[in-house]
Amino acid sequence: MAGPLLVWAEKRELLLELLGGGSELASSIGAPLKAVILAPGPGRASELAEEMATWADEVLLVEDERLSVPDSAVYAGALHQLVGFEGA
Repeated sequence: MAGPLLVWAEKRELLLELLGGGSELASSIGAPLKAVILAPGPGRASELAEEMATWADEVLLVEDERLSVPDSAVYAGALHQLVGFEGA
């Protein structure tokens, strides 16, 4: 079985589109499809996480106040740690 297929996007609509295409890819390679949501603090993305759970096998929600500032290094660091943890 392949490692998980992680999907992340800054915009809700793009994340939904990527999950739609990712579903077929994940199925074809036998990998779980996981939606990644980066949120700037606790409780700020729970509704989005619930919505994405409809389309993904699992939702990975990272809540960190540092994500409230649009800093690519912070986002890249969070994604890097998550990819390492998930073995993707």
